[in-house]
This record gives sequence, C-alpha cells and structure tokens, in this order.
Amino acid sequence: CFGVPLTILVESISEGPVIVAMYGLWLALSAGVVSEKGTNFEEVSSFDFEGMSASMRFRVLYPFFLCIPWLNTFLRGGTYFLLVVLIKWFIVGQFRVGRVRDDWDRFRRWLLERLTMNQTYALFMGLWVNTEVLACCYRLLGARIERKVNMDVFGAVEFDLITVEHDVVFGSSVLLINTFDGESRAITVQRSACVLDHSCVMPGVIVPEGSLLGS
Repeated sequence: CFGVPLTILVESISEGPVIVAMYGLWLALSAGVVSEKGTNFEEVSSFDFEGMSASMRFRVLYPFFLCIPWLNTFLRGGTYFLLVVLIKWFIVGQFRVGRVRDDWDRFRRWLLERLTMNQTYALFMGLWVNTEVLACCYRLLGARIERKVNMDVFGAVEFDLITVEHDVVFGSSVLLINTFDGESRAITVQRSACVLDHSCVMPGVIVPEGSLLGS
C-alpha cells in the first residue's frame, strides 16, 4: 500500500520551500552587512552565531529568527494544502452519492482523511476562520460553498457531497459525515442556517433554511 509513504512524502515536501526560503532569507540579510569593516560574505553566511558582532546580530540574526514562525506557518502550511488539493483531484478523485463499492473507494477516503486530519493542515486552515479565504480552500477541495458564509473549520472527507448556501453560519468543531454503513449521501445546509459548535451532521441531512443546529 502506498498510502502511508504518500502521506509522509507530502509532509516532507511541504518542508522544502521553508528550508529554501530560510536559507535565501539568511543570505539576503547577510548581503546587507558584507560591506562592514572586517566582514566578508563567507563569514556572515556561515551561520557562525558566536562570532557575530552586536551590530550583525541586530541586522541579521534577530530578523532571521523573527521570520521563521511566519515562514513555517504560511509557507509550509500553504504548500501542504496545495499538495492535498493536487492529491484530491489527481489521485483521490471526485466522490459520488451511492455505495462504497470496493477497496479503492475505501482507500481514497482513508487517504484524504489522513491528509486533512494532519496538524499542518489544521493550523493552516485555522488561520482563515471567518474569512472568504477559508471558503475558497474548501471549494478547492470540491465543496460547493456560496458567498457570504461565516466559515469555521469543519471536519469532512467527501467534500464533493457538501453544499452550503449563502448566509450560513458555522461554529467550531463541526463534523459533516457523508458516509455511513457503506452508503454515501449528500449534505445540504440551506441559506441562513446556523450549524453551531460541536454539531454533527449525518449523511443525507438537509439543514433547513433559517434553522439553528447546536447550542
């Protein structure tokens, strides 16, 4: 089975742009101090922290470390998410209403579930709560989400079977389950409905217009 190696590969590849960006940032910051007296590019770009002067630390070391969390959060998370989208459309494919027919159907659900339960994915999606960016992310995964939706991160696997109409409000920790007992069915949340914290929506459910689900 190539599922576990694939998940490890996605996690590893998402680290690559961060490493490249960190090294490039260090070189860019270093280039600004090579003209100082007694300083050469090899000395600054060698990661010799102990030999740095106070001025070099202020101009190179401190800005470098301040940028690391931002690169790790946005660049790594964004790369991971884009890899998940590519796997969704080129390996997993589109989910359809009906019976889960064979091992391949079960495997592709398992694979997407593993990828979307990853901490890197969760942290990246959490950055965009209550923004249109989060809705766009779910659209890229196959969900049909209209405009003006108060989005929060929700748990789901078969995004193609999820429809969210406009003016819907989501709470936190919502779970949308499309498959139960080997049968996949669509979920629709109609306009102006509220699906609030810790709600679980089961397969085939239509949350009526203007209704309140949860507390």
